[in-house]
Amino acid sequence: EYRPASMNDVCCAVRKILEFLCLYGCTVAVETVSYKAAPTRRVIHSALNREELEAILDVPDRDTPMGKRDYAVLLLASFTGLRAIDIANLRFENYQPEQKTIHLLQHKTGNLIGLPVPAEVVEAIEDYTQNGRPDVDSDYIFLTIDRPHRKLSDKTSIKNILIRQLKRSSIGYSPGTGRGFH
Repeated sequence: EYRPASMNDVCCAVRKILEFLCLYGCTVAVETVSYKAAPTRRVIHSALNREELEAILDVPDRDTPMGKRDYAVLLLASFTGLRAIDIANLRFENYQPEQKTIHLLQHKTGNLIGLPVPAEVVEAIEDYTQNGRPDVDSDYIFLTIDRPHRKLSDKTSIKNILIRQLKRSSIGYSPGTGRGFH
């Protein structure tokens, strides 16, 4: 009840006990004992389709600093598939707008990757950095709107951007539907 995934551990222990008993001559009616766990069933949610993505991207008010940032973050995520933590940690040194590329060390895997960035994403990031980003000395591209301006804290900050825009869109947001950043 508290750890549903622990049933596999319980079943493994029961299986070992039954093997031990059989090894030392005890008769166990195996048919009456269910000691094999049912396979874990993971729900795989469908990805956003093109219309849903466009509905989300239409929501941020690109005349405001927050809207410019949120739009750039969501557009970057949709074109590159970067993890939220990697977007939160994105620095100017990782971003080459002239070459339309991003090079970074992935947080989760530790792999160095290089990704092409479409012109549309470069334009959104440039609009944010030139016309919406607070004028503070920080290596990080995406910053908080509230003072003191600092880098977005972690993957939760990026996830919250998506959730806020989902709630404001025609799609809406409710937990457990798979409508999340990951």
